[in-house]
Amino acid sequence: MSLLLLPRSAPITGAGVPYGGARLYVYRAGTLTDLPVYTTSSFGVAHPQPVQADSNGLLPAIYVDPSLGFDVRVILKTSADVVIYDEDNIPRSSNVLGATTVTGTLLVSDRATSDGITSTDTVVISEPHPRLYLNETDAAAGKRTWCLEVDGAVLTLSTVTDGLAAGSNILKVTRGVGTAVTSIEIGGLLYYESGSFTPIFTGVSSGSGSITYTKVGDKVTLVAPSGAGGASTSTAFSFAGLPTSLRPVNAQKLICANIVDNDIADYLGQVSITAGSDTVTISMFSPGTLRATQAFNSSGTKGIGSGWTITYSVN
Repeated sequence: MSLLLLPRSAPITGAGVPYGGARLYVYRAGTLTDLPVYTTSSFGVAHPQPVQADSNGLLPAIYVDPSLGFDVRVILKTSADVVIYDEDNIPRSSNVLGATTVTGTLLVSDRATSDGITSTDTVVISEPHPRLYLNETDAAAGKRTWCLEVDGAVLTLSTVTDGLAAGSNILKVTRGVGTAVTSIEIGGLLYYESGSFTPIFTGVSSGSGSITYTKVGDKVTLVAPSGAGGASTSTAFSFAGLPTSLRPVNAQKLICANIVDNDIADYLGQVSITAGSDTVTISMFSPGTLRATQAFNSSGTKGIGSGWTITYSVN
């Protein structure tokens, strides 16, 4: 079960005498900068600083807004301004059983005993830029803390110092439409990306169709899900628009199937991509050979058929 904290408290001396008129100063952790505290959980009305106990030493209910992003330091003084205690780095936390929705910061330590969060609970951090620090207390100093954060459509896993200063990005994942992932970076190097582009055709009129791509490491796969092309206007065929990250360092020549010529979609041919070029040139093989190529017809439909696929290396 969760720990229940009474909303009002009355500090007393060692002899059991209340500190009438005691003053509670509330600061940002590690500083003497005032931290706003409130009379209700709606954070609508702020307490004056310091918060003063009544003549019986009873302090009012005090609320801290966790979305302000600061842990807490409290200094309790007598009415004569003598320090009774000074407590620093008090975490602001929200503890409930079952599904836990957090706005601000949730500090979790010893989940089995102190905060009531069990292995079957769901923790949802709802923030414009949510950030979660994972502190492995058994690790050596300087190697304990990791950071998981989301900024827009990008999730980043990074190392940080034990003092939460920035370290090195380990993994960066970018989402596209819905649940699709469009890119993955590992150690600052692009490992995976996907997307689509609209080709710019040569040799056809009224060209249509799109090309989807997936890049894993240095391997690129291009697919024409519904085919691409148009009405033939010449005996050659190519399309431009290959994104920069998909352009090969070295020239590529590949055998491919599903080439369309004069309305027939069962030809074998060759794909050529010049080093660094954004243009894919497609030729047909002459019947009975995989060496000599022949010209396309300058009439009928020309292009690549539905499901046309090639894979090549960019390095």
